[in-house]
Amino acid sequence: MIICFDCKGNNKEILDNLIGNGRYKNYNEIINLAIENLSLLEHAMSDSGGLVIQDNYLQEDSSSDKILSKSLQNKSMESKLGSFSLPRIKENQLEIAIPELPVFIRNTDSEIPVENWLFGQYNRLFPAKVSCRSIANHQQESNNGLDVNDYPMIIAKEALSFAKHLHQIEEKHKLERDDLLTIAFPSIYKDGEKSLLRYSNQFVVSKNSSDELQGLLYDLKLINYSYKDSSEYFSLTKPGWDFATLKNPILEGFQETPSQKFSDEEKSFLITHIKNNVPVERYAYTTIIEEIMEGNNTPEQIDHAIKNRFENLKETNISDSFLSTQRSGAISRMTELGLINRIREGIRVKYEATEAGIDHFLK
Repeated sequence: MIICFDCKGNNKEILDNLIGNGRYKNYNEIINLAIENLSLLEHAMSDSGGLVIQDNYLQEDSSSDKILSKSLQNKSMESKLGSFSLPRIKENQLEIAIPELPVFIRNTDSEIPVENWLFGQYNRLFPAKVSCRSIANHQQESNNGLDVNDYPMIIAKEALSFAKHLHQIEEKHKLERDDLLTIAFPSIYKDGEKSLLRYSNQFVVSKNSSDELQGLLYDLKLINYSYKDSSEYFSLTKPGWDFATLKNPILEGFQETPSQKFSDEEKSFLITHIKNNVPVERYAYTTIIEEIMEGNNTPEQIDHAIKNRFENLKETNISDSFLSTQRSGAISRMTELGLINRIREGIRVKYEATEAGIDHFLK
């Protein structure tokens, strides 16, 4: 939408100065933020009858500007977060019982073939954080579990709205390919319904033909079936609640760099949870780090090494492309946890195991 307005000379000078100091890219960004902040101020004043700025905030203009700006930005961020804001209640305050962790038969395998690893298209963990937050907030509103036929798409649509905010961060800071925040979220450009369905199935939850839950959250044991009054729902498990209620650099707005997706506390939590409760993912991480330490540090070398590691792969119909997808998905999740670094050399990429990766999965 294009709106023309009469801009006074002194206001034009103010706009030019704001852009000149590098904090804003263009007039559009300033005007949109100003409208949002004005709306927040009007709302605050309608509730309280006025806006009070303490005297100590006014000692230096620059200091008061920063404090007021930060306050408005936080309120603006809260309005954008909606269902992704920090939950106000704990899991033990819900009426519904928190479900036990899912139990998978394949967890007993001493070696887990690559076809049984988490699906490679679960190629990011940050959407899992966002979905857990949304589930937690919807559960605290309903004080119940969530209907698997309705809520996954509701949460996917919320994620699409949040992806638009993430895209603004990417554009503002000119994030490179490996640092993009919107990967795995519903696309803001095309294939609307298809993209929403993919997200709801993969990064929230769906049911398979056997009526079992499936998706990244279920495979990570962050959700499971729950029951109340003979009705069937899905709910966060105890680890799911713990993960949802940890503060996040993007959701709470304290990231040190624009591409920081997880806090150290969140990474530590997920790593410990995977090591203790998700042997399939633990095995994949250990396998990949072992191969990297053996010198197989390119995608092709890792795929070849995995083929050699599992002789039964040669007797199945697993394609090279499926193997590549499985490996790529696991490595992407590991990268978000700081277990592996990607090193790009032109169009080529190689990997190195970090100290954290070695300490957690080799020692």
